[in-house]
This record gives sequence, structure tokens and C-alpha cells, in this order.
Amino acid sequence: MVDESSKDSLSVKSQQARARVLSTAARLMRQRGIKPVTMSDIASESNTSKRTIYQMFESKVEVIQSVLYEDVACAPPKSVISLVNPMERLLAGMSWGIEEASGVNQLFYADMQRIYPDLWAEYHARIRVRQLEITHEQLEVGIEMGVFRPDIDPQFIATLLIEAGPKIFHLDVFHQTEQSIYQMAWEYLLVIMRGIATPEGVKVLEEYLEKQTVRK
Repeated sequence: MVDESSKDSLSVKSQQARARVLSTAARLMRQRGIKPVTMSDIASESNTSKRTIYQMFESKVEVIQSVLYEDVACAPPKSVISLVNPMERLLAGMSWGIEEASGVNQLFYADMQRIYPDLWAEYHARIRVRQLEITHEQLEVGIEMGVFRPDIDPQFIATLLIEAGPKIFHLDVFHQTEQSIYQMAWEYLLVIMRGIATPEGVKVLEEYLEKQTVRK
């Protein structure tokens, strides 16, 4: 008879193995694109047998769904989530997001939209809504804390940051610049953040930038 502690131990190990497989799948697909990555690749890179993976997931599509819907590929690190000041939280979170996106092979997005359009549309809409909610919430907290101007419209600013920015960088005029997408996105972010900041907020922003310079 298997006691409860043994069952718990097996459950923890299964969860850890599943998390390892999904983390590996997310990394490989972001590096190579969706189509080139096989279940054998995921098995080899995660040190897991294909048989075990197929016991966890029925197909590669289910692996992709799990990667996307469990936010394996896009969850901010604890170092970002733990920040209390809304100015720092937004700067750190968006900086992390910009850097993560710039490091993804464009085949990942192309494959998702071409091969799994419905899955991509649903995922993109879900992430968009969540990002808007978090940004709106942080802007309101920032107004209360005095780092953002009280006369701004949080919903409008959140839309500028989450929706407008990515669309702007696809305009032909920006293809003629020598700046990378990361540099353009970061400059766009700073312009908006300086524009909505109070004097106290500008101080926090400058201190944040100085810390990043020292770290580099």
C-alpha cells in the first residue's frame, strides 16, 4: 500500500517534470520557431523520454497550448513582480518584455500565426487584456503614490503603452533607422513615462536608469 507521503512525493516529481518539459519547449520554440521543434528535441533537451512526454501531453499542439496558457514563455520574473513602486514596476516589466520579445526568433510568431491562427489569436487577446489590466492598475497606484500626474487617463496611457507602441514600430519610416526594435521601444517607453511623471516620479525614473547603467 502506498502511503500519502509517497503519493505527494510522486505528485511533486510529476509537476517538476512537466514544468521542465514546458520550460524546455518554450525555450526551443522561441529560439527556432514552432515548426522546426520536434517532440524528440524536447525530450532530448529536457532529459525526458518521449514516452513520458506523451503520457503528459497527447500531442505537440497540447504542448504548445500548455506553454502559452500556463504563461511559461511570458511570465515576468519575481524581481519584476516584487517591485513596489509603480514607476519601477512598469519600467522593469516593460524593459523585460521588450528584451524578451527582441530575443525571440521571428519564426515563432510567423509559425504561430500561419499554423495555429486560432490558438494565436486567442492567446494574444488574453495576454493583451491582462497586460492592459496590470498597466492600468499600476498607473492608478502610481497616481495615488504621487509618481504619476493626477490628470492623466490611465486607460488611455495603458493603451499607448500596450497597443500603440508595437504597431508604430512596424511603420516603414522606422525601418530606415539604425536603431534596433529594442532601442526604439525603450525610447518610446521613456518618452511616455517622462510625460506622465510628477517631479517625484521623474526622480524615481532617473534613479532607476542610474541603477541600470551601474549594472551594465
